[in-house]
Amino acid sequence: MNKFDVGILLRFAKACVVFIIFLFGFYIVLPTTFQYTFSYIRLIVTMVYNDEQRHEVEEKLSWQQEFYLQEMEMLFNQQICAKRQHPHLNVAWLTAMMNDNYAVGAIYLAYVIKKLSCHHKMIALVSDGVTKKSQDALKKAGYEVRNVEPLDCDWMDRRKGNIERHLGLPGTHMRFHAWNYTEYDSIVYLDPDVMPLNNIDELFWLDAEMAASYCARPGILDPCFNAGLLMFKPSSKSYNEIMNMWSHLSTGTNCPNDQVLLWHYYADNNKWLPLPYAYNVRRYLYHPMKVYHFACCLTKKPWKMPQPTDIELQTFKGPLTEPNEVVLLWWKHFKDALVYFELNNWYEEIKNTI
Repeated sequence: MNKFDVGILLRFAKACVVFIIFLFGFYIVLPTTFQYTFSYIRLIVTMVYNDEQRHEVEEKLSWQQEFYLQEMEMLFNQQICAKRQHPHLNVAWLTAMMNDNYAVGAIYLAYVIKKLSCHHKMIALVSDGVTKKSQDALKKAGYEVRNVEPLDCDWMDRRKGNIERHLGLPGTHMRFHAWNYTEYDSIVYLDPDVMPLNNIDELFWLDAEMAASYCARPGILDPCFNAGLLMFKPSSKSYNEIMNMWSHLSTGTNCPNDQVLLWHYYADNNKWLPLPYAYNVRRYLYHPMKVYHFACCLTKKPWKMPQPTDIELQTFKGPLTEPNEVVLLWWKHFKDALVYFELNNWYEEIKNTI
């Protein structure tokens, strides 16, 4: 040990002795004040040590309240709707699908819209890949079923006189048809794998041409939006401009998907309104959470997951803290939907084909 280290130790020892003498004098002169001061110091240290645990308790409590609110809205929101005054606008919910697989998700959507929303006009865009029995099920659930031409990259290749290159997913651009539904003032589009948890009617009244949530949660930079949930104002002019943009950008090996096209059409021209991430939560759980989207990474589509037992469904009381609990809640409402719409036979017929 060199002289420098010895000097430091000596100074530290002297400081400790002085501090101990100070504490002893403090205790002798002001014993009551000393005791209160020591108690406060101990309390502060304990609070700092337990701060993370306190945050976890508060967080779980807020999640539980959020879950109770969702349950209350499912039970009583139609009574609230009966007492509300609504703007005199013609609005509709919209979803789209290419096959019976996503018809299952659409039945779930219809049920929660009937329970949560004050507006029950629902439109389902379907291609000829959706069987007649599933189209009949959609109608029974309250959808106006519109058979439309599936728009995708192969469709664009044919339109331009090119050989089909099978780029992208089949039917991904099919929702573009709805931009011509100008009989509606506002439309909210939902992918069939979207799971509304609360009333989101406020989206219809937004003062914007289009609204959607950014791709990433707050604090993460990802310059895009996710179009699994979006509000838009139908416009034939916008439809033509979007289709022309799609045609112009579909050159060589490139064929932009529908989400990319909508991003460039609306965001590049500053014609969209960013929604809070709570309206399209995906990839992981995030609170507050008004809408969950079974996209990407955490689980498969809920109808592709093992069906929970009746005991699991009956005993689950929330909150939603794990991805599998979101799947559990989806199944709970879906089974209720099959009873509500009298579609158990339909589901038994098609469940092994999806």
